Amino acid sequence: SSRLKQMEKDYRTRAEKADKTATEAQSQLNQTKNENQRLHQKLHDSATESGIQHQRDVQTLKEQHHKNLKRLEQEVMSHKSHTRQLEKKIRQLQLENQDKVFEPSFREKTFREGIW
Repeated sequence: SSRLKQMEKDYRTRAEKADKTATEAQSQLNQTKNENQRLHQKLHDSATESGIQHQRDVQTLKEQHHKNLKRLEQEVMSHKSHTRQLEKKIRQLQLENQDKVFEPSFREKTFREGIW
């Protein structure tokens, strides 16, 4: 009978140890699952923030591009205007020179000098 009691005690001890090990394993599994969920959520949040930041960066680049394009268009228009003014001034000078060439006193002077 003492042997039977000793066997029951050993089985109880083993069963308690097994229950304790199972409880610890379940606790570790739950902790690992929670950590996995936390890391997954952190990764998801980080990816979402990265996507939002990317969209902001793209928008900023588009705005900068638009501003640069407008500035360049204004510069081109300014250069065109300046070119037209210079062309107009050249035409006026050409007309003034033509008037001088065909001016009677200029013709007479150049004729007398033998240039005409």
